[in-house]
Amino acid sequence: MKYLLSSIGLVLFFFNVNAQNFDRHSFTINLGGIHQIPFEQINEYIDYKFQIVDHIGATYRLKLTERHGLRISGNYKQMHQKEEDYQYGSEISYDEMQAGLGYEFIIKKGKIESYVGVDAIVVRSENLSYSWSNIYNTRITSSRFGYGGSMLVGLRYNIFEKLAIGLETNARYSFNRRRYSTESNYLVITVDSTHYPNFLELNLISAITIKYTI
Repeated sequence: MKYLLSSIGLVLFFFNVNAQNFDRHSFTINLGGIHQIPFEQINEYIDYKFQIVDHIGATYRLKLTERHGLRISGNYKQMHQKEEDYQYGSEISYDEMQAGLGYEFIIKKGKIESYVGVDAIVVRSENLSYSWSNIYNTRITSSRFGYGGSMLVGLRYNIFEKLAIGLETNARYSFNRRRYSTESNYLVITVDSTHYPNFLELNLISAITIKYTI
């Protein structure tokens, strides 16, 4: 949460500094998408690689020139899967908050615009892996703090002068540490902090975007 508050603070700072040039500012709402499942984070086998996610976020852009700009973003996403029958069940959930600061370049301007961007990111996540049957139950919870970089490619359609909609895809690389605990038949084992596998992640559709220029 403190990373999100810091991002909001930077947004307000840039807004105050450039308040006299309102057309330099824009805000984008980021919704939904098809994201890669972070297997290394949830420690579970899943028979598919991508999932439609519950995702909401926002990006602030400060236009420096017609093609160059700074960007500040905050995003929250959740993944969930549950399976059960009369004698066995399992549930996996993954919640993540990401904050980013970066640069954006418009490749082609016009009614339809293409652009690329790069962000330095910090990521905080929590996940639960729970399985049960008539004779046992196992609950694994873990939290992760990561940092790294993200690269994105986007395409948007300018409906009006100030309003645009589009799609983005991104890839990110993260360095991680984690804390986790395992509970099996009510016996709890806790590990304070340990290295976590660094990983490269591709999100086919990282967000559906709605952009408004002030």
